[in-house]
Amino acid sequence: MRSNSFDKRITPGGENYLKVILELSSKGKVCSRDIAEILGVTKASVSGMTQKLKDEGYISKEKYGTVALTTKGIEEATEIQERYNILNSFFTRVLGVDKSTAAKDACFIEHIISSASIKKIDEQLKKFDYIKNQGGNMIIYGPIPSRRLGQSIGINNIPPKTCSYSCVYCQLGRTNKMQIKRQDFYQPEEIYKEIEVKIKQLETKNKKVDYLSFVPDGEPTLDINIGRTIKLLKNFNIKIAVITNASLLWMDEVKEDLMEADWISVSIDSVEENIWRKIDRPHKKLKYDDIINGIIEFSKIFKGTLVTETMMVKAMNDSDVCIEKIAEKIALIKPEKSYILVPTRPPAETCIERASLENLKRAVAIIRGVSGIDVECITGDEEDDGFFFTENIAEDILSIASVHPIREDIVDKILKKRDSHKNILLPLIDSNALVEYEYEGKKFYRRNLQK
Repeated sequence: MRSNSFDKRITPGGENYLKVILELSSKGKVCSRDIAEILGVTKASVSGMTQKLKDEGYISKEKYGTVALTTKGIEEATEIQERYNILNSFFTRVLGVDKSTAAKDACFIEHIISSASIKKIDEQLKKFDYIKNQGGNMIIYGPIPSRRLGQSIGINNIPPKTCSYSCVYCQLGRTNKMQIKRQDFYQPEEIYKEIEVKIKQLETKNKKVDYLSFVPDGEPTLDINIGRTIKLLKNFNIKIAVITNASLLWMDEVKEDLMEADWISVSIDSVEENIWRKIDRPHKKLKYDDIINGIIEFSKIFKGTLVTETMMVKAMNDSDVCIEKIAEKIALIKPEKSYILVPTRPPAETCIERASLENLKRAVAIIRGVSGIDVECITGDEEDDGFFFTENIAEDILSIASVHPIREDIVDKILKKRDSHKNILLPLIDSNALVEYEYEGKKFYRRNLQK
């Protein structure tokens, strides 16, 4: 959305014409009579306004009375439509205004609202959607015990399933909103305040955390404010971790944003274009050579701890040839450690299986031998020890399930330790906030991202 002020826009009438032309363009050629019919005006009025829009460079007039948007016109019309969509959604979903009234009000206000105000409304709308999808939870969760990071407070700085990839093994399901354009989601000050509350809560229990970790439901570097947020969070004197798929590391601004983090994990599932596209299913505009070169460049300037992680999927990237090529790139990156992971929870695609134990052992040996880097394999046999709980155990379990699905046996152990019964989860299951399903013969609980 452009940042220019609303007093530089064309007239409201002209904006309405551009919106209508944009809508009609999706169906084919745009005729003056169609515009007149939708707007309820005469053909003479259409002729006059379209000539004005042509003179201002928004449209071109073609043969037989048809018109078409220019590049300038498409940009303007798209912005007008975006303002309308944001306002209409805000009125109906946040304020509860009936659809008819919301549509009329949005159509009126879209012409006079400033870019600054529409941006703030959009931020509030995203926050509303996020909180609703979280089942009432906020963007901070945990702390969660981790084999790699110890006790970690999670930062969910991206709305659910907004990502640059739609990995076949993703435990949160398929990506709902695929994008590579960075944008505002939450203000750094908002995240800071929520973490401050969480830390004070932990202090009353004599609990400490090792890391503040950016592990959202999507790709964390899509957040254009992540650099500012990291700098602000440094005031807590707690290490900062970021787990990223590295798809945007070819951007200099992303490299700069991550420089003050203490620990970063980058994903390398394959270095072969066809296999990468098959496993990670990236945004169509991403190019793997740009990504891997960006990772290598970043590794040369980053002063913190850099690690790589590779998700090994059966019959996709677990062959010796594929692993050797990954190892060669890891040798150039020179990470502190290379982690090999396997799908341990229900993946996005039901046909996905973890690599065999034999192939995992061979992968460890190949990567270690070719790159000379320390390799660790994580198979997901985690326990519940170390989880922090408040008085509301049901909400705590939902919070954990926001990060990753939880095995039933772990839930049983948690409840037993707290002298609680499984019935406390029934309201979450009945409301579909918590979903039950099986993977590899084990039952899991996962937060419903669609709710």
